Amino acid sequence: MLNILNNICLAQAQECILEKSLIDNRKSTITAKVALQIVEYYSTALRIIDGMQKDAPQYSDKLIKAVRVSNKES
Repeated sequence: MLNILNNICLAQAQECILEKSLIDNRKSTITAKVALQIVEYYSTALRIIDGMQKDAPQYSDKLIKAVRVSNKES
């Protein structure tokens, strides 16, 4: 559970860095690397949640919805 939240928090922090990079007109390679890292963090969180579905499906469904809502708000 802590790993899921950790990856979500890291992804959200990277989103702030991405916004700053876009505002500052950084090179596209830098913004692309930051965006890729965001995808990796969210993907890792979802992979962990998917692994939980076997053990505790009632929790994983709620977590998947929370991650998707968090990702859409970004």
